[in-house]
Amino acid sequence: MNTAARRQQIFRTALTLFSQKGYDQTSMRDIASHADISLGLTYNYFKNKEALLIAIVDAGVAKIEQDWPNYPAENLQQWLVHYFTILEKYRSYWLLLRALRLQSSLAKQLGTHFDELNNFIIGDLAVLMQQLGYTKALPEAILLYATLDGMATQYFTNDRYPLNKMLALLQSKYNIATPTEASVAVR
Repeated sequence: MNTAARRQQIFRTALTLFSQKGYDQTSMRDIASHADISLGLTYNYFKNKEALLIAIVDAGVAKIEQDWPNYPAENLQQWLVHYFTILEKYRSYWLLLRALRLQSSLAKQLGTHFDELNNFIIGDLAVLMQQLGYTKALPEAILLYATLDGMATQYFTNDRYPLNKMLALLQSKYNIATPTEASVAVR
C-alpha cells in the first residue's frame, strides 16, 4: 500500500472510531489496530492523536464547504432539504463535530473551526431570510440554525425522529412549502 493510501486508511479509521466511540475513548492503539497497521507506523503519519483529529476536522469542514455550492438553494425550502442531505452525506464528520463541541477542552482548541463552519451556514441562511423579507435577517438565521442544530442532534441520535414532519413544521412557519413538496431521504 502506498503512503497516501495508508494515510487515508488511518484517517478513515480514526474518523469512524472518533465519531462512534468519541475522541477521548479512542486511543492511537485502537486506531492502529482497526486500521490493521502497527502503532509505530501510525505515528509516522500523524504526530499524535490531536494532530490526527485536527487533520480530520480540517478535512471535514473543507469538504462540507466545498460541497455546499453543489446544492444551490434558490429558496429556504431547497436550502432545508440540502442541509439535511449534506448532513447525511457527511454523517461521520457531523457526528464527530457535534461530540467535540461538547468536550470543553477540545471545543476551545477547535473553536475557530466551529466558528468558520457556523458562520458559513448562518451567512447562507441570513441571505435567504433577507429574501423572505425579514428585517432582522441575521438574528432570524441564528435562531433557525439553532433549531436545525437541535433537529440534527435528534435525527442522529433517535432513529424514530420524525425529521420530515419537523421540516414540514418549519416550512409552515416560514410559509415556504407544503409538506409533500420538500422532504429529505432519511435513513
